[in-house]
Amino acid sequence: MTTDIAVDSPAAKPTAAAGTLWPWYSAEMLASYASTLVPQGIYWYAKKVLHTTDSQQLWLAASFGYAYIFIAFFAGRLADRWGPRRTAITTVAGCVVAALLGLVCTWKFALIGVAIALLLYNITSTTFWPAAETAVTRVPGKGSLATRTSFYNIVWAVTCFLAYFTVGWIFQHGHFTAFVIAAGLSAIGLTILTIYTRPNSVPRGHGHDLAAQAEEDPAVAKRARRLLHMAWIGNALAYVAIQTLAPMIPTLALRAHIATPANGAAIASVWTLTRTLFFVLVLGWTSWHYSVRYLLGFQALLVVSFFTTMQLDNLRLPPTAVIPVFMLSQVAFGVATGFVYTSSLYYAMHVSRGGGGHAGLHEALIGIGIAIGPTIGAIAGTGQGEQTVARVAYSVTAMLALGTLLMLLMGLKAPKIAAKS
Repeated sequence: MTTDIAVDSPAAKPTAAAGTLWPWYSAEMLASYASTLVPQGIYWYAKKVLHTTDSQQLWLAASFGYAYIFIAFFAGRLADRWGPRRTAITTVAGCVVAALLGLVCTWKFALIGVAIALLLYNITSTTFWPAAETAVTRVPGKGSLATRTSFYNIVWAVTCFLAYFTVGWIFQHGHFTAFVIAAGLSAIGLTILTIYTRPNSVPRGHGHDLAAQAEEDPAVAKRARRLLHMAWIGNALAYVAIQTLAPMIPTLALRAHIATPANGAAIASVWTLTRTLFFVLVLGWTSWHYSVRYLLGFQALLVVSFFTTMQLDNLRLPPTAVIPVFMLSQVAFGVATGFVYTSSLYYAMHVSRGGGGHAGLHEALIGIGIAIGPTIGAIAGTGQGEQTVARVAYSVTAMLALGTLLMLLMGLKAPKIAAKS
């Protein structure tokens, strides 16, 4: 039987007066909306204006992921070397420039320009996340690690949902508006970080309130590391599914007979809303800590919900049931991705004591998922015809199932810990 381990050691808590978190959460909120809006806007632009194939859409997403892997990994090291504040200010300033350059590239150079725009914005926006994660776990103040990471997840998830929900409407009112909005929001974030965060306000070394009791128990520490490795695989698989689904949304909306980009984007944002609500609910739920069964159960839900969403038009549903089933499968998908992401970030920052290197590795593994999923989908979906989406769905689902099996084998070997009396 597994159990929750107390991580709120009073001796580990610094004074609240030493730092403040709101500028970091504010910058995170703006960065999340902008960094979601840009690629989603590009996918709609590529499909509706450039008439790209499903395979081309997936290759765009894959190119985003391959760059993300290396940028995120080195961004974590950069956050440790430069400090989160300097890293964040530099990269958010870069986001302003990259968004405007992306606008020009997309406008002037068609499909090649779209790929360049994705790469430019990816280089700058990705570097921000390890710095923000490190700052949130290290800045002295109130709140346990679980509370801080949960609130961090809620902030980016809310604005990610808003970006998914509004991107279709924004696209309908101007093909390049997403770039202008992203540049403006990045400029506001830059102002907040420059004015309201202080140099050296994020201490080096151990993170805030990080599992002193777990460190004292070798069995707990070993189990936490095993769950961390499982959660990393699970989170990479979650982004395999997410980033295969994202560039396919215009196609899936068309097959579900959703008429406009605004309606299609709004309905396809249900999973992001569900994920947000899950991040709120998990604030008061701790029994999943150190539980292999919970992690594997939600991972299985991820596989099933992804396949159902992708195969919607092959389920032979009556027309009136298509959209409700589409939304229900997204609800399940949102819950599953929310749990897996929470586990990955919690164990990464818990075991590593809030280090930027582990934050960077956490993000780099997301990049692996972003790259591999669309790559497999793009290869499987090469060509035209009604079975293109089915080939993508089967190939990516097979990978998700194999990854889940690997997690199961790892979970069977996880060290046992005694339950609390």
